[in-house]
Amino acid sequence: MEEGAPGAANTAPAGGAPKGAYTFQQKPKGVGRGIYRDPAATQVPRSMNIHHDKRVIKGNTYAAQVLPLSAQMELQMAEKEAERQKRRIAAEQKRKKNEEQKRSLTPEPVEGRRHIDIQTDQYLEELTDNIEEATAETQTDPMLDRPPTPKFVPSKSGRDVECQIEASDLFDFDFEVQPILEVMVGKTLEQAMLEVCFAIQLCDG
Repeated sequence: MEEGAPGAANTAPAGGAPKGAYTFQQKPKGVGRGIYRDPAATQVPRSMNIHHDKRVIKGNTYAAQVLPLSAQMELQMAEKEAERQKRRIAAEQKRKKNEEQKRSLTPEPVEGRRHIDIQTDQYLEELTDNIEEATAETQTDPMLDRPPTPKFVPSKSGRDVECQIEASDLFDFDFEVQPILEVMVGKTLEQAMLEVCFAIQLCDG
């Protein structure tokens, strides 16, 4: 294989068989730039700040609302409809004004007569300069004292239960204690009499 210029390839001569397989040879070179910058080279400033991009909208996000295309079309249609409605109202007012101007006025009354206002309604009413008045009186009740505030009674809670007790079911204390009281009083008096008699005997002896 012979050495040639950079980027040269070995090819077969015209009209002959190829000497070998197709080969490509080029001097090696570094990939990327070197470690140090070349001061002589012109440096093109490349800004990486997104604020310098013309495609980015500057400002806050709530001041200028960006409407979608469909909303913009609806807004334009609404504005056109409002404009048409305004023109329609103006034309209607102009038409009414022209009709009022074209309408013939009432001619002046002939000599010896005058125009008066009359009622053309279905139901007529009597018109008078004197307004009918009527006097009416009413008597209010005298001021009454405020009734006393009732006592507070809490509302009942729970369930009411009752039972029936006969007269013989309860314990009669007076009736039941009478025989016991008689025995106690009799024994006390008997003991007291014995002690008095014993004391008299001791004094006599």
